[in-house]
Amino acid sequence: MHTAGTKWTSELSLTSQQWSVIGALARTGYKDGVSVNELSEFLLVSRQNVNGLLLRLEQHGISRRVPDPRDGRAKLVQLTPEGWAIWKQLIARISQFYDIALVNFTTEELVQFQYFIDKLQRNLGTILK
Repeated sequence: MHTAGTKWTSELSLTSQQWSVIGALARTGYKDGVSVNELSEFLLVSRQNVNGLLLRLEQHGISRRVPDPRDGRAKLVQLTPEGWAIWKQLIARISQFYDIALVNFTTEELVQFQYFIDKLQRNLGTILK
């Protein structure tokens, strides 16, 4: 899925892992920023992996780290204006990607698929704790 997702968004020079991070940063409530810990927990990946992805996004001007207003020593990650512009382009591409990937699934199969993905995520979440 990662390979197909990366190919699907290749014209934007993004990997599927990078668009996952961009999508997470674009979530409601994250506009002002999110800690790397929260981002790591949400994506169910290690801080080390998230930091690597963030460094590449920062190098391309897509995300940035800003001081946390609640704790001046801490940093929050947020999308830059360029990152928001890329997110707007990605939304349509991601929607098309999933429409194509799921086209032959029945409604019942989609419900079951979601159930199993949720179960897998819960199980993986226990590994990261």
